[in-house]
Amino acid sequence: MIIKDKTKYDRRQTANGRFYCKNKDPDLLFPSVTNIIGQQNKSTYKSRGPGPSANIGTIVHHKILQRYTKTVLPVSCDPIWNIPRSEVYGRINRCIKMWNELNLNISPMIVETALFNNNPSYAGTLDLLGKISCSNELLEIHFKTNLFLLDIKTGLPYDSHVVQAGAYWHALRRKPSVIFVYLDSIVDRNPEQKATIKIFNKHELEEGYNTFLDYYVEFEY
Repeated sequence: MIIKDKTKYDRRQTANGRFYCKNKDPDLLFPSVTNIIGQQNKSTYKSRGPGPSANIGTIVHHKILQRYTKTVLPVSCDPIWNIPRSEVYGRINRCIKMWNELNLNISPMIVETALFNNNPSYAGTLDLLGKISCSNELLEIHFKTNLFLLDIKTGLPYDSHVVQAGAYWHALRRKPSVIFVYLDSIVDRNPEQKATIKIFNKHELEEGYNTFLDYYVEFEY
């Protein structure tokens, strides 16, 4: 279930991670997909909160996604520590440049909206759902007029990303294709500063969701 109206749900940050709830039933908590996945890594699960790279990523998300909606998206006020201001701005600008160079023509349907799954109960926030085309001949064959769930990452690909993709895909009744765009602005890791696109095939999404179910069974509220 997609809930577009942000006044009808809430996100709660607890000692056990992030949970969502519908305002009509505030006592029924839906663990976030990233919370369920993150609990598998005990060091991440016990961390005190997101680091500076995550906060930079939040700003990048806002600057990109705001282009595709008339709704004013919330702006992060989290401090970015231990990184010089010049590097913070540099990373943000490099991410935006990589995104622009993809030349994606996006017809958005939903931008930064909550997604709830009832059985099993979990939730998350979609970056963007819509149709995509582009001027890049190597990518055009993948897009055509398909419906896509698009997620933006401002770091390296991780094995857990296919688990996240599978969980979102299943909650959307397995209808859209799923694409993750990686904007790694760390020059030492990505010297050419080029975006990477991952389009998950159905087999990957099935396997990702099955792994997610294994994580879900072990999840501790």
